[in-house]
Order: sequence, then C-alpha cells, then structure tokens
Amino acid sequence: MARFRKAVLSAFLVMLAVLTPAPLAAQSTGTTTGDLKGRVTDEKGIALPRARLTAIHRDTRASRSAVSDSSGAYELPLLPPGLYRVRVEPPDSVPAVVDPVRVTIGTTTTLDVVVRPPIMAEAEVVVGAEPPLIDPQKTDVATAVDTDKIRYLPSLQRNYLSFSLLTPRVSEDRGPQSGAAASSGLSINGSSPRYNYLAVDGFDNNDVGSGGVRAQFSQEAVQEYEVITNPYAAEYGRLAGGVVNIVTRAGTNDFKAGIFGFYRSDALSRPDPLTGESVPLEDLRFGASVGGPLARDRTFFFAAYERVQTDTANPVAISDADVALIRSRGFEIENGNVPYRVRGDSLVVKLDHAFDQSNAVVARGNWSEGLDENQLRWGGLIARSGGGARETRDVAGALGYTAILGSRAYNELRALYSYNDYTVNPLDPGRGVGVTIPGVATFGTQRLIPQPRTSNVLQLFDSFSYQPGSGALELKAGADYYRVSGRAEVPVGFAGYYRFSALPPSAAFPQGLTVREAFAAGVPALFVQAFGDPSWSGSASHFGAFAQAEIRPARQLLLRLGARYDVETPVEPYSSSSNWSPRASFSWAPTDTFRVTGGYGRFTGMTALGPQWAVGNLDGVKVRTLVWTIQGGPSPAVPWNLLPDRRFPDEASAGASVVPPLILRAGEFQSASTDMANLSFELEIERALVARVDGVWARGRHVFTARDVNPITNPDGPPGQQRPDPRYSSIQLFESVGNSWYEALSVGAMSRPGGPFAFSAFYTYADAEDDYLDYLPEFQPQDPLDLAAERGPSSQSPKHKVTLTGIWSSVGRTAAWWVRDWAVGLSFDLKAGLPYTVYAGYDRNRNGDPASDRPPGVGRNSETLPTQLTLDLRVARTVRLGGTLTAELVVVCTNLTDHRNVREVQSVQNLPSFGQPTLYGPGRLFQVGARLDF
Repeated sequence: MARFRKAVLSAFLVMLAVLTPAPLAAQSTGTTTGDLKGRVTDEKGIALPRARLTAIHRDTRASRSAVSDSSGAYELPLLPPGLYRVRVEPPDSVPAVVDPVRVTIGTTTTLDVVVRPPIMAEAEVVVGAEPPLIDPQKTDVATAVDTDKIRYLPSLQRNYLSFSLLTPRVSEDRGPQSGAAASSGLSINGSSPRYNYLAVDGFDNNDVGSGGVRAQFSQEAVQEYEVITNPYAAEYGRLAGGVVNIVTRAGTNDFKAGIFGFYRSDALSRPDPLTGESVPLEDLRFGASVGGPLARDRTFFFAAYERVQTDTANPVAISDADVALIRSRGFEIENGNVPYRVRGDSLVVKLDHAFDQSNAVVARGNWSEGLDENQLRWGGLIARSGGGARETRDVAGALGYTAILGSRAYNELRALYSYNDYTVNPLDPGRGVGVTIPGVATFGTQRLIPQPRTSNVLQLFDSFSYQPGSGALELKAGADYYRVSGRAEVPVGFAGYYRFSALPPSAAFPQGLTVREAFAAGVPALFVQAFGDPSWSGSASHFGAFAQAEIRPARQLLLRLGARYDVETPVEPYSSSSNWSPRASFSWAPTDTFRVTGGYGRFTGMTALGPQWAVGNLDGVKVRTLVWTIQGGPSPAVPWNLLPDRRFPDEASAGASVVPPLILRAGEFQSASTDMANLSFELEIERALVARVDGVWARGRHVFTARDVNPITNPDGPPGQQRPDPRYSSIQLFESVGNSWYEALSVGAMSRPGGPFAFSAFYTYADAEDDYLDYLPEFQPQDPLDLAAERGPSSQSPKHKVTLTGIWSSVGRTAAWWVRDWAVGLSFDLKAGLPYTVYAGYDRNRNGDPASDRPPGVGRNSETLPTQLTLDLRVARTVRLGGTLTAELVVVCTNLTDHRNVREVQSVQNLPSFGQPTLYGPGRLFQVGARLDF
C-alpha cells in the first residue's frame, strides 16, 4: 500500500510542474451519446453572443442547434456518436464551418470556434479547428474502443467484447468450471466477473441468472463502446465491477449493404503441445448487414445477421494408463483431440426516427440462438463427458425516447422486454455419475447439470437533466426499475457424484492409498446423490433512484456530486437489501493540454439468481441431498458397487433415514458492494497523443459465496458426534461475506483516432487479493470456519500486464497503387504472475473435504503460471470494383510467435506430474476472409 501511494504521489508531483489556467465545461449528459460544447469568439478573443450553431451528422443529416450566450458559450447535448459538420452563424457576419468534428460515446467534445473576417462578402469561411484529445468534462476512468479498432484489430472469434481485454485493469475470467452459471468473462479491477454491467444502446444486457451476458450481438452490429473501470456517474447501478457501454450501428442517408465470410481450419494451425497433433478445426463465420433511409434526414433502419459454425476439438491430457484404468471400471472416456461443435445465429434490427431537432426515438429488436458444446469447459484433465453443452434462445425488444425540453432541460426514457431460454445439458450420453480423481481425471455428469431455465426481463429507465441559471450548475435525477421472472430446474447432484482422494494408513490399507490406488480399489472419499423435486419458479427485482449535481466553481474545475439509492429484492428465502451509494469526483484542467481527475464512489451489484434458486430448493425438504463420506457414516464404497449405474435407483434404497443429508441454507444477505477511488493524470502532446497515469483502488465486500459450516471438527469421535450438527453431513451456507482488495497503477498513451495511424499502449501493475473463489459449493475454503485464512492473491488479475494495439490504414487515401487501400491491425498482450493454488491431494485436516486442503504452510494462490504472451495480426486489402462496390480481402493470424501459453498445470503436490502443464492456450492460427460492400 505504501509503495502504491508513493508511486501515485510521484506521478502527481511530476505533472504538477506544468499547471496554468484554462476553461472547463460540464460532463457528457447521456451514457449512449456525446455532447458538443465550447465558445465562439473573434480573433481577438472577444465573445460572440447570439451566434447560432448547428451540428449536422454527416451520414444522416440529423441536426441539432443552439445559440451562444453572453460569454459566447454554447452546448449541444445528447448527440449520437459520429462525425459532424458544425455550422456557426454569428450575428452581422458570414457563417463559419468546422468539418469534421468527431463525437464519441459518453464524452464531451470541446470545440472552441474562432471566427475570422470573411475574405470576400457573403462567403462561407471554413474554420480549421481540431478539438482537444482530452475531455476535461469527464471524471470517470474509461477507455474507448472505437469503430476502427472493432473493424481492424484481429479477432478470430469476432467477439467485440474481446477488445476489452486490451484496456487497462481488465482481465479474462479465470474462475472454475461453472456449469450453467456462466459469468461475463471479464474481471474489472480484480472484482468478480459476475458483477459487471453490460449495456447495449443504454439497455440492460446482463443475464442475472448467473451474472453473465444475455443476448449475443454480431460484431457487425457494433459501432463503438467504452470500458469504464471507475464509473462515477450516479445513474450507473446494478454493478460492483465495471461497465461496458455499447452503441450499435444505425442507418444513414446512404443505402449501404455488405456481406462477409471468414474461414479457418487445422491445415493452418500449429500442433497442440500436449498431443503433438494439430487440433481438428473447421470454422466458418458469415453474415450480412444492410442500412439506409426510410425517410431521408429523418427515419433510418439498420439490420445485421451473423452465423457461426465451428467443428473443433479439445485436447484431453488424461494419460493412456489412466484412460485404460477408468475404462476397466465401466466408464466411457477418450483422450487426445476430442471433438465438439459450436453453432450460433444472431440478428439485430434497429430503427431511428427524428421527429424534429428536439425529439428522437430509437427502436431495436434482437434475436439470437446457439449451441456450444464447450460452455461448461472441458479438456486437459476433464473428459468430454465432464463438460456441458449450452442451448440458448434470446428475443428482446427495446424502445428509447430522447427529448430536448428547451435550451436547459433534457429527458431520456428507455424500456426493454426480453425473453431468454437457457439450458445446459451434460455431454455424458448416459448421464451417469460424475467422478473426480484430483490430478488424474474428471468425467461423467457434472453435478450442477442438467439445468434448464427460462426468464422474462422488464427494464424501465428515465432520467431528467436541468441547467438552472448561468450554466455553472447542472442537475440530473432519474430512476431505474428491473424485474426478472422465470422458471428453472436445479437438479444438483441428481445423477450422483464421487470424489476420490489419497487415503492415510488404516486397518484395511496399512500402507495407505494414493488417489489412483483408491480409484482402482473402489474406495471413494465422498459420494453425493439428491432426490426430490428440482423445479423452481419466481421473480426478483431491483429498483434504483439517483440524483447528481455538476458544479463549476471555476472555469478550470468541475465537481460531480451524486448519490444513488438501490433496493434489491431477491428470491425467497432471502430478504431485501437496500443501499445508499455516495459518488464524488472532480476534473481539474489547469491547461487545455493537461488535467487531473479523481473520485470516490460506492457501487452495489445485483446477486445472481442461480444460487438463490438452489438454496430455495435444496432445503432438505423439497430436495434431499444425501452424502456418504469415508469418515463417519456409511461408506461411499457401498453405492460404488451398485452396478451398472453406481448409484441408488431411488431414495428408499439409499436409506434416507440413516444417512445424514446435505442441505443448503440462506445466510446473511446484502448486495455486493465495491468502494472505488482513483487519482489520474492526462497530458496531451502535440495534439496527437495523450499520456495517461491512473492510480486505482477498489475494495469489494459482501460478495455472494458458499461454504460448509458443518465440517468434521471431531474426526476421532464416534460417527454421530463428529460434526457440529450431527443431523446433517454438510450444511452449505450461501451468504454475502466475500471480500476483495485491489490497488493498481496504470501508465499508457493513446493517439488521436481517425488518422492513418492509431495506437495505444498500457502497462499495469496490480496488487489484487480476495478470500473467495466463487459461489459454487464444490470449491470450498481449506477451513470453512476460518475465512480470514483464505485471503491471498486473486486468480483473476495478473501482477503485470502490458497491452499494445496499432492500426495503420491507407484505405481511401491518395497514394501509389501498391500503398493505398491497405489496413494493418496488431495487438500484443503480455501477462505475468497469474496465480494458482497448490493442493495436498488428501484430507490433511480431516474435515471431510479432501479437495480443498493445501500442503502445510502453503497459502491460497501461492504459485504463479509462466508468463503468457500473445501477438495477433490482421492484414486487409480493399479492392475497388467500380462505383460504390468494394471488396476487402482479410488474413488474420493469432499467436503469431506460436508462444506456448500455459493455462493450467497439475496442481496436486503428491502426484509425480505435479507442476506439469495440463492445458495450453491456442497456438498459431490463421483465418482468411472477405467482405463485399456496396
């Protein structure tokens, strides 16, 4: 902590040397739009009041006008992102034009116009004005992913969210195999990936069932987005992580259409290091987009469709000897390259209509469905039968209305309805028992699936902004209502589940048993089987209200003060949680090339419904979950010998009145929260480059977790007296007790977008810790009665991360034929210090859970994987075929250096293969593609 504060203070002292006074205006009014603000003066700096300014969108010719005040200041709020032509009409003078002016999502573009005397009477003067790269009105910490990055940076999966990983303090989810409970895939500021907020056109796109992403959108449909790691605006709610704020494309006055296709295969890939063979691969992605006017300058449409069709394989690294042993016990299992399929279709249709300059409406519909046989990830030491296939269908409709109510008031209204059908089925064709042999193999039906669910989502949002008086104060207030209802089945453990472990010496086995010997001898350490009714139906809701004031006590200083009140109403048996969230931030721009920002805020998330459903069901009454352990009670070897299924055919034969059951209970509940703070510096260099330093702190509390509060505490006692509550073998308490700690220093630079060359470069040092892994009950603390001992490095955040992106484009530029119409995109990602936990491989503390025990004196996540390095490249050439018809030929190469990125290693210390890699990231892959635009 001291080193972190010293680094931030040093950066502040270096920046402090360049400070001098300069103007400042207010924050961007909308989250999906941008603002245009500034002053109109003559060449002597004298303000020009009553000048009329009109911003005209270059593609749609939609316009917005304003009149400068007595100080020459003007404001054009809530402009859709894009390029504008700004016309300035001063009184008693000829008009001036600034073209182009770029407006980006969530930012305020400062455009100060100096009107020069006309060269000749009644001529229109074209004014050269380049807005500053620094937005002095923005107080949050955000990184933009613009249109050029989405189009030109390499991405084999065509997943626009993958570019978020190239921004500071964002990392890929490294959580455990999670069954039907998929996360967002992104950890921001070291937080849980289940508490981010993803918005598309301002509408919620979160799967509240698990904290994941609900609807799939084609990359073709996305215009731009921003990743906000510290979102201080009070209107942001239902998050304890970060925000990904996305804007989709819209139609224009020109009819445009395009078709595209991309293909890759194993013929152009490198062998997998584990198998020595290329992973089989046939991947085809194709689609189309179309957009244009329904009524010129007023009504526009846009539609995009994409199809994904992948046939590939996962390398399964279970040894031949272990495969033979497992097969000899009657289980079907494969190793080597084992195939799976991915299928997906997505469609989005969008309509934009401007009634006039002050009133506009947007309507959007989207549909997607898909199949992913690697949703519940497998490979390495997890056989295909231990994985799960996701089948989804999502349909949504959204409507937004924006109103400019005079020169000082604005209103945004949004409504969304969505239907989602989401099912994860086991890949085990016989749906047999699940088996885990730590460090050797996992196979059979994963204990959390099958899990079908349907949900209906309703969201209503409204915000109102008002500027009283001279504009030194802007007020904003609003409310957000979210409700989800649905049906689900949670048949946790119905197929039966075994776990083996090494066993200490005993009367039956005087020398003890290794984990392989225990499996060969048919002596499990644990068996779980559930019976009853797994169905559930119900609803949950969230209401938030916020108020915010932006105050300008001086032209150089902006203060943003806000508060938010949230009420989360979860499903039974949990009760509501209400929370106040203060937010305060500032932006100080002493010059037009330098600014300092900082802030503090509290953010509260919405808890995933999946584990709440499970608690409501697995209560020992509706669903009875029975447990057999090698310590205390009937031996799990009894059901192991019930051939051929190795489980009880019904509850009566299981002896429900004899075996102590497992139950789930509701513990303390409170919405997860994160306190965030930052101090940041930005310096603009030669109007072409912005250097940035961010010091970020985040403290997470009340993360939803699970632990067994009824472990064996008296292992030498008689069976009925070993656990605190002998009526149960395990009591899984689901409660809001997880914590995280995060401190980071990021240093980077970004170039001005829109030119022939653009780049970004960031380095982040992060110190991230937490005391939880997830809410999945099979991932227990070593001692569930001593949670403080679990604090250790977070598995989500690397200690060091370097990201670089670069784009060079000569498309549409004048040059020799062999130079023009090329586009080259490059991304580089280097991560060091990704932690993992070493396990003992047996029940060292004799508490009945062998899976969580670590060797003596070894902390959680004490070891680190080798450094991971990825260099990706995209090269494209545009060929002009006549008129507006163009063709683009594309080659993409990922992991250009074919670096062997170790994703997982053998982490059980008592096995001979300890420390050896069990899963690698993809090697070098090529993709070829083409698109036709007209």
